Amino acid sequence: MLSDHIHHMYECLSAFQHEFPIEDIKASYALLGALERERVSFRVEPWHVLDHADTNYPSHVCELLFNAEPGERENLDFAKADALFRRIGCGPDVDTLIFKIALPKAKAADVGPVSVNIGTDSLIKPVFWADIEPVLTFFGHENVVVEILEHDMSSHSDLSGMLAAQKKGVRIAIDDFQPCERDWKRLSVVGSYSNFVKLDGKYLEEVANNPDALQETIQTIKRMLPQVSLVAEWVDDVGKACSLRERFGIVHFQGKSLPPAGHDIYSPRRSFDFAI
Repeated sequence: MLSDHIHHMYECLSAFQHEFPIEDIKASYALLGALERERVSFRVEPWHVLDHADTNYPSHVCELLFNAEPGERENLDFAKADALFRRIGCGPDVDTLIFKIALPKAKAADVGPVSVNIGTDSLIKPVFWADIEPVLTFFGHENVVVEILEHDMSSHSDLSGMLAAQKKGVRIAIDDFQPCERDWKRLSVVGSYSNFVKLDGKYLEEVANNPDALQETIQTIKRMLPQVSLVAEWVDDVGKACSLRERFGIVHFQGKSLPPAGHDIYSPRRSFDFAI
């Protein structure tokens, strides 16, 4: 139930509130209030497969990103609040609540398949996966991609909950990958079970004039994980997508300005980047 997670978060926040800056505490209480009242919407930012034969998009995944509703946004800085809750051991509570609120909204709006972010603190807890199992069943395991955020990981992490969900059809993506020690460690721990590696948009911008460096990163990932598909983030037009496909073999792209061609879920009244 949502109330169990809300109660745990209030208890932890009350116990630790004198140890953090007041702005972070205000942001955390604002997030907690929005989640408790379920006054939460989600920005939908799809990523697509660019077909090898043409520029149509034969498949897609809709990433659900937290977006508080009007009236709940005062003091609410999600990044600050999320970071604080993870520091005090409540990251899995946040992730569970977001799953339990987001997937029914997506189902009602006929949006899917979807991807939702989780922290590595949730990833390694079987109880987190048990908590979200009912909503995964409701939405359809095969319609969910779980994106693993760029947090530190131990090589001794418990992945049993993730593997059980994956056997039922859930797909796994490593989010915001950059070629740094932390992210190579993520690949070494979770990579062999992953379906996608999402190349960080900021990193792609930084290496835009250094194609050899990008090629080396891609080749290293492919040597380590031949089964994964790469997703390029922050790709704003079809021309850039085609260039990345032709030069580096990338066929999955996420970007706000890519045209969402060929999908019934996008009516002419919906922009590419809409909310549910």
